[in-house]
Amino acid sequence: MRVPPSGSAAAALDDADLLVLAGEFHAAPDLFDGLAEGIALYRCDGSVVTGNRASRRMVGRTAHDLIGRHFSIHVAPSELERVAALHMQLIENEEPVSFETKFIHADGSLIDVAVRLLPARSRGRLVGVLGIAQDLTAQRRSERALEVARERFHSFFDAHPDMVAMIGAGGVCLGVNRAAETVLGYAASELAGEPASLFVDPTSASAFDRALDHALGGESAEFSITARSKDGAGRRLDVTSIPIVAGGVSEGMFCVCRDVTARSKSEADFSMLAARIHQLYLLAAATGATPEEQIAAALRLGMTQLGFDWGYVAQAYDDHISIAYSQGDDARFAVGHTQARSRTIADFVMRHDGPFVVPDLSVAEWARHPARLANGWESYVGNQIRVGDQVYGAVIFASRSRHAELGDLDREYVEAIARLAAFAIERALQSDQLRGMAFYDGLTALPNRVLLQDRLEQLISLARRQKRAFAVHFIDFDGFKAVNDTHGHGVGDKLIVAMGARLSDALRESDTLARLGGDEFVILQPEIVDADAAVEFASRLLAEVRRPFSIDGIEISITLSIGIAMFPHDGTTVEELLSSADTALYAVKNSGRDRCAVYEASMKPKVR
Repeated sequence: MRVPPSGSAAAALDDADLLVLAGEFHAAPDLFDGLAEGIALYRCDGSVVTGNRASRRMVGRTAHDLIGRHFSIHVAPSELERVAALHMQLIENEEPVSFETKFIHADGSLIDVAVRLLPARSRGRLVGVLGIAQDLTAQRRSERALEVARERFHSFFDAHPDMVAMIGAGGVCLGVNRAAETVLGYAASELAGEPASLFVDPTSASAFDRALDHALGGESAEFSITARSKDGAGRRLDVTSIPIVAGGVSEGMFCVCRDVTARSKSEADFSMLAARIHQLYLLAAATGATPEEQIAAALRLGMTQLGFDWGYVAQAYDDHISIAYSQGDDARFAVGHTQARSRTIADFVMRHDGPFVVPDLSVAEWARHPARLANGWESYVGNQIRVGDQVYGAVIFASRSRHAELGDLDREYVEAIARLAAFAIERALQSDQLRGMAFYDGLTALPNRVLLQDRLEQLISLARRQKRAFAVHFIDFDGFKAVNDTHGHGVGDKLIVAMGARLSDALRESDTLARLGGDEFVILQPEIVDADAAVEFASRLLAEVRRPFSIDGIEISITLSIGIAMFPHDGTTVEELLSSADTALYAVKNSGRDRCAVYEASMKPKVR
């Protein structure tokens, strides 16, 4: 284990290295300040050296408030001792540490965060600690909302006046509610793990077994049975079975049993609510479904269950809304359709907390509203959608006919659909962010090696079909190390970004520019006749780059070396073409630089 040097000289050395690291972060503001995660650099004593915009926003403080202050300024007091111990653990072991904790906002509120501490090293020595924090507050809020929904379901299950039983795949009783204990005379503990035949009369065994078979196939059923209580008395019950599904596989059935002589509205409401919640839980748990599929299915369920003609999600902007997801047969509500917010009822929904219900739009307040006149609506229901702490938009259901006033269960159902939509939308946004990180270079925002390989494979397939040639240009800076050594890596990074922009300006729309890393770029040139045209194009690039760059007031002159490979003459696969172009580049480097060359078989490949 390496121990950081102590003493004033060592501390000064560490501070100097930390400031260099901080400078490297700030040299790439789009990467550092553009990330959603909070990133902060600390000294070994826990004081803040620097942090990005997200880290400051997360705790509600300015850079002036934080820099030089101990991390106790933003760690919840109840967590401070544990966080300090983990901070010291990293310093002693020089190994990353991951944990969850709570930060304290400047306004006093607590923030749930996931934290990863990493060693900050310079020249092989530990000089500080790099902290990366992800705000989990919205996620925890969603988890709590889901837990409340589960508690509501169990409150219905346990307190419902009618008998409810859960039956496993083998006909075994998994559990019953309190009403079932009263009806059957058994304690729930006496029935758990026992075969259902304990209380199902033999005359009803076949109907019960058929319903279980249907449930295992994912189908609900309605049937009647005679049940026998512990004292032998018989009870005639109407039963609705609903598949119990986990991980896409049915594991048994819920049995909601109603006395045929004493049906009540509460029984029907419970059955409807159980089925609706079950369906929404299935959608939320369908890990293989895309966010678009989840939202479309939720909208269709809402239309069917609530009796509306259209269902859509409207995304909110300052002065207009846009249809983000849509179900129904009217092209006016197609995805991408926009409308001024002031002319929509959705504007009221987005500013309203909870379900917004207008069962009859013909009443005086709404009769002349532009949305009703333009769309022919007669009833309207919506609920605000929040993603994180922001209003994303609203889920809307509308119909050509008047609608009965929604009861509490229907209103809760609309809220549940809005929560599911918010979950799916947040997942889609996170997926887009991860996709960008996977396929694009963090410094230049150009395609990276992964995306380059994919596009090159597509270009090879197209060129084979059309029997056409194309060129691969492998590009490397001449003397880039000297720029870094003279002016620092921050200036070097800015030069790479400026070079990417200048090369991009010289390309045609059909060309692809990618950064492989360091000072290496690759250009795919699909629309080309022969190698002479590729050389002419590369020569123009060389001339463009010879114009000096101005970086932070420093004039920098630099040239390029370019190796060219032609499809299919110099290779017919991704690996062959990049290897040939790299070999040509190596030949240029060995013969003077600031020029280009097309691959020849006599060239010696670069030894790696």
